[in-house]
Amino acid sequence: TRKEFAQLDIHNPLRGMEITRFYGILRAKPKASPTSNMERIMSKIVQLASLSSLVLSACLISACSDGNKNDADHTPKSGSILVPQVTTSNANVKFGIDIQNNTCSDKGDGKIGTVTWTVSDPGIAHVKVMAGTQEFTYAGDSGKEVTGPWVSKATTFSLLDAATGKQLADLKVVAQPCKF
Repeated sequence: TRKEFAQLDIHNPLRGMEITRFYGILRAKPKASPTSNMERIMSKIVQLASLSSLVLSACLISACSDGNKNDADHTPKSGSILVPQVTTSNANVKFGIDIQNNTCSDKGDGKIGTVTWTVSDPGIAHVKVMAGTQEFTYAGDSGKEVTGPWVSKATTFSLLDAATGKQLADLKVVAQPCKF
């Protein structure tokens, strides 16, 4: 393109216009004055400063929030998560459950869990794991067994010496409020 500028005389109707020739077509548009360029630059600087302060504010708010929000939809969550409470008086006994997909939920849906145990007492060769009053499994002194999708709050498990019926440990699944 070739730019030509109209003369600045008072009788020229194109005074202050920028003339552009593009493939033989003449186009006229107002010539940008230095002050309007400066005003546009300052306007962009002000817009950029406003945007950056808005972004900084959003970052500070999210960093200082109390965390009671779900990252995906920013709505407060309520509900509970399942937590095992184990009681045993024998230091040689370890008893627990790993609950799969144990996320904060308002639903009382059953979860699948893996019950694990280890008995380090040489006098105990086999154990029974009871789910409530029903025998869940009969096994050696250490092992693990997967439940069905029925573990929920108030589900109880007991670990018993298979030979004597002596209770070695209890496990109760309880619901705790979600912490964020």
